[in-house]
Amino acid sequence: MTKLPYEYLTVFVILIITLASCQKEEGEGGAGKISGKLYGYDINTNGEVNDSGYAGGYRVYISYGTEGNANDDVRTSFNGQYEFTGLRKGTYTIFTYSQCNDCLFNQETVKQTITLNSNKDEVVVPDLVIYD
Repeated sequence: MTKLPYEYLTVFVILIITLASCQKEEGEGGAGKISGKLYGYDINTNGEVNDSGYAGGYRVYISYGTEGNANDDVRTSFNGQYEFTGLRKGTYTIFTYSQCNDCLFNQETVKQTITLNSNKDEVVVPDLVIYD
């Protein structure tokens, strides 16, 4: 029976560790992009709509993977546009908060789940709609 020399075994172990580390999870490090717009309804105390349009200056959050915590956030531009760039392949959740008089703390989460199938995917999310 022939024994593998120590050097071959070391190279084999390093190769296995290197290949395992190539399986990167969702997050920063790719060339992927997720973008969209935030549309808002301005409502009065009676629940009637006073005005509506794309909303600037609101925070939109992104969660990497399935953990559910905000990993990053951006503010919408004057026309409601937001964008997250430099993302790797994987599943993401984009979310923001909307007023809700019947909800805990008078707010509810408005979210969309997105999958980037490659490190270069660019996905435009349907409008996130909030009430304020």
